[in-house]
Amino acid sequence: MAPTAALIPNLTKRLSWVLSKRRGAAVALVGPPGVGKTWTARQVLAGVPCPTRQLPASLAAGGLLAALPMAPDSPPWVRSALERFARGQATPLAAAGALAAHLVRLAPFILLVEDLHEAEGERLAFWVALAEAVGRSRGVALLVTGRNALPAPFENHAVEPLGPDASALLLEGEAGSALPPEATGWIWRHAQGNPLFTLEYFRHLSRLGYLWSDGQRWRWRPPPDDLRPISVEAVIAQQLQALGSAPEAQALLTAKALLPPLAPADRLARVSGLSPEALAAWEGRLEAAGVLQGGQFAHPLFREVALAQAHPAERVRLARAALEELRSADPLGAASLLPAAELPPAPAREVLETAIAHARALGTAAQEARLLLRLAGLGPEAERFRLTLEAARKLRASNLEEALRVAETARRLDRHDLEAALLVADLLAGLGRGGEAERLLDGLLERAESGGGGPEERARLLRMRAQVKHLSHDYKGVLELWRQHPEIGLSPVLVARALVQLRRLEDARGFIARVLEEGGLEPFDRAQLLYIQAFIPHFAADYEAAEAHFSAFLGTLEQLDDGSPRYHDLWGGIYQLRAYARNALGNPRGAVADIRAALRIAAEQGNGGVYAFRQSELGLYLLECGEFPQAEEVLLESRGVLERLGQRIYLARLEMITARLYLEWAPPHGPALALRHARAGVEHARQAGLPPATVPAVLAAGWAEAAHGRPEAALALADELERLAHETRQPAFGPAALWVRGLAFERLGDAAGALGLLERAARDAGLLPMGPHPERMALELDRLRGDARSARARRERLEQMGLLGGAAVARRYFPDPREEGPVAPLEHRLEVLGTLRFDGQPFSGRIRKGRELLVTLLEARLLGRGGVSQLDLIDRLYPGLEEDKALAALKQLVYRLRSALGSTLILRSSTGYALGPVQSDAEDFLHGGDLGLWQGPFLPDLDEALAPDAREALYQNLRARAAEGLQTHPEATLRAARILLEADPYDEAALALALLAQQALGHRKGMRELYRHSRERFLEVGERLPESEDAFLARHTPLTRV
Repeated sequence: MAPTAALIPNLTKRLSWVLSKRRGAAVALVGPPGVGKTWTARQVLAGVPCPTRQLPASLAAGGLLAALPMAPDSPPWVRSALERFARGQATPLAAAGALAAHLVRLAPFILLVEDLHEAEGERLAFWVALAEAVGRSRGVALLVTGRNALPAPFENHAVEPLGPDASALLLEGEAGSALPPEATGWIWRHAQGNPLFTLEYFRHLSRLGYLWSDGQRWRWRPPPDDLRPISVEAVIAQQLQALGSAPEAQALLTAKALLPPLAPADRLARVSGLSPEALAAWEGRLEAAGVLQGGQFAHPLFREVALAQAHPAERVRLARAALEELRSADPLGAASLLPAAELPPAPAREVLETAIAHARALGTAAQEARLLLRLAGLGPEAERFRLTLEAARKLRASNLEEALRVAETARRLDRHDLEAALLVADLLAGLGRGGEAERLLDGLLERAESGGGGPEERARLLRMRAQVKHLSHDYKGVLELWRQHPEIGLSPVLVARALVQLRRLEDARGFIARVLEEGGLEPFDRAQLLYIQAFIPHFAADYEAAEAHFSAFLGTLEQLDDGSPRYHDLWGGIYQLRAYARNALGNPRGAVADIRAALRIAAEQGNGGVYAFRQSELGLYLLECGEFPQAEEVLLESRGVLERLGQRIYLARLEMITARLYLEWAPPHGPALALRHARAGVEHARQAGLPPATVPAVLAAGWAEAAHGRPEAALALADELERLAHETRQPAFGPAALWVRGLAFERLGDAAGALGLLERAARDAGLLPMGPHPERMALELDRLRGDARSARARRERLEQMGLLGGAAVARRYFPDPREEGPVAPLEHRLEVLGTLRFDGQPFSGRIRKGRELLVTLLEARLLGRGGVSQLDLIDRLYPGLEEDKALAALKQLVYRLRSALGSTLILRSSTGYALGPVQSDAEDFLHGGDLGLWQGPFLPDLDEALAPDAREALYQNLRARAAEGLQTHPEATLRAARILLEADPYDEAALALALLAQQALGHRKGMRELYRHSRERFLEVGERLPESEDAFLARHTPLTRV
């Protein structure tokens, strides 16, 4: 498939998804050197109107952020995570998640990474992890080039040669005008469609005088038949030889190829042996010839060929000169030149030892490990073992799998060394291979006992076995070892953790008290035991005692902390847990302060997963404080990070909190979003396989189903909640199950049954740190009874505790007439479910920016926000203008709209503007209006990037309502599905709805035709659907969960 015929337009369409903030893509262009991967990538990017940036795959991790555009609101943990990765203190997965979080803030954005074949080991793992993270992000894409096919999730596309027409266009673009057809045909036949080869032939023929311009047009005379270099490398070699036949030129090219990019001119002069004047002159000639561009090789192949054609002795001489230049200034760069310099072992060892010391000073553990392995290859066997083992330990923090491979190599060098064996066992357990680790330890114990191993060796092996069992969550096994082998001195921290995990809280309390009283502990062990001790009342749901313990522990921790990083987890954890306790006690403001302290610590550590989890906790506490828009903002940000990291247990909790937000806030788009997030939370929790974490997710899902979904599903979830509360020893959730059941009974029309269940729930309700406060739960009883007096008293109590979210619900159920202002009559109507219309007339001929302003203000109202600040409006409407000019333009726009459409159309808010008394079809639909309100996709004639949140909320509601009506009104469902497909032809859920609606109508032929057409459209962008519509529907999400 020729790039110009299919690949370029198809990839352009595929990557254009970023413009509408859809799921990202990771695309690889692969092929041999010079086939046109870079040229193809640039053609694709030229067709996607969004910001891009091009980076080499070999760019050091520390330079990634500096090479990318700034994002003022980039998460605070991103820089720390990438810096830790550069030092070998973080995994490729963590670093990739950090970079993806930064890219999302630049969306829509495409990152082009070139020459991925040059990345290996940890660097390749980083780019693959970034591809996975980008695939779970919105509005960003990763496009890479390389010589070999890449692993999933990359979509590999082979770049094939140019056709004659595309080749001619490329040549004419280079020449600046039309070329004789004989010339373009000759070059195409000889270059065989290779873009780089094509351009080099053009330059080569121009240099030799076979293709020239007389100032008016290009002229051509056929070259001899023997002018046929057999490869692009040969063309480049001929060009370099023609330019660099002088020794000075050859020395400069080789020196440039050896030294790092952007080497200072004085260093380049010393290595090449050229005077500054000669250096400048030769660089100018090479720039004019297209070999250099901006002082660097114009293509990586120029560097490869320059090194390959240098005389071997001269290459070694210059490599040694470059090495000496870098030895003190850049020890790591000097070490990279050792293969080319071919130094004897002794001086090579000196270079490596200097580089190792430098890497250690920088704290780049992974780089230090790789240098240690190189040094190991130069020493005797005994030293090789020691250095290999040290390298494995250095790699442990950043790459467990690589550390295991190196540790196993060390163990093969000395099968009898206990340290290597223990490290291998530890790494196996860390990778979740606890069974292998235990089998290894069994063999070592058997050998120690039969071979007369001492008691200390046996004790160390048993202690490692306990560590392996702990990492494998075999807490009973930890305690059995502790009881059976008191002589081994098992870590009391492991024992205490095992007791707590097994819910033996009193045993844990007594054990910790005894150990602390006996003394003799290391300060950090003492700190960990105190932390677990403070955690015990939290585990027992005694939140008053928990808060007191946490506060006391913070004071103790300040005395024990020696400033080492290992204490950071304790500080962050204790603030997080105290926030949890304070929120359960009805002190959400105190919880907000604590969780913000925990967030600062996570940011310093560069731990994106922990930061996002704690940010979701902040969303919960803001919800309780009644700060709904702020809660939504932090929850959506956290969701993106956790989805990219694939952390299901954190996602389950976040989705539960988000569902609660929309249930309590109740914006127009809230019901469908509450159901969507609640169902996702249960799915994540069940797949994570941790019943205690499933309990609050099931509560939120039951609540959402009872309020807005299927009451029968709510009853099933209430049964599950009751069972899980018993099994996980969380009795406080028992009354919550009654509460959900009562709400479901109400939806089913059994008011008396609902009243009885809600009364029992209100009587027995206790503190639920992850559920509604008892006072909030009792509000449903007040609502059902119509008891405004009780609700007002309850509201006052909620306000006194700072639980303004619950107070807002009370206010919504029983509005206070004294607080209600006069309701302004709706003077105008804005229609957005199809072509934009104002008061029944098309808006297309009016002020373009005015349309964007009205839609932006409508979006704010649909999402439950009072208005939009002036700064946000100028960012959206006038992104290229200076602030003062943009503000003036905004004021002029508001004036013109008011003059044309009515003075009350746009109102001033405290920080900006809000929509006035305007009715809209979107609000009518979200409040239960008919599907017939939709006349077409949401604002098809406006930019897809406009009002993205409103667009998503409306389509989510349309999808859900269409699914609900499938059995009773399949015609309406089919019409809605077609609208959804018109808006997004790649919406699989909408396609499933359309197919099922046609099936229900008996339109089997139309069903097949629709699926065939959709399948072809998906194939155009590299997405392959199942062969048949039945196979597609079989794999699709059940309709009730669309």
